[in-house]
Formats: sequence, C-alpha cells, structure tokens
Amino acid sequence: MAGKGGIPENVIIIGESTMSLVSRGGSIRADVDLPGIPIAPPILGDFSGDGYTDLIIWTPDGIYG
Repeated sequence: MAGKGGIPENVIIIGESTMSLVSRGGSIRADVDLPGIPIAPPILGDFSGDGYTDLIIWTPDGIYG
C-alpha cells in the first residue's frame, strides 16, 4: 500500500535465500529464510479476502505463501 505522495510504506526485497520487508526509512521490519531460490517473480494479492496483501513465492521445491 502506498503511503504519502504515492511512496510505498514498505518494500519487499527477495534474494536467493532470504526475503526481507524494509520500511521506507530503511529499517528491516521482517526477515524470512526461503526454502529455495525463487524461480519466478512474487505474486501479490489479497487471496484470503481479509484486506491484507498476501505474497506467494515459487521455488523449485514448491509454492509458498
């Protein structure tokens, strides 16, 4: 979700083994170890209908959300 001036409040950074949620100010809000190297761009959407953005990551070992 965009914050003031259309600038995102958080950014998701995905590497080969870790995914991080970083605030607009540069603070790491969360880190997650990935079960494998992502092989496709992440998919974002409110898949559960709860009003929050969900994230799906696809790796050679499976699909995680």
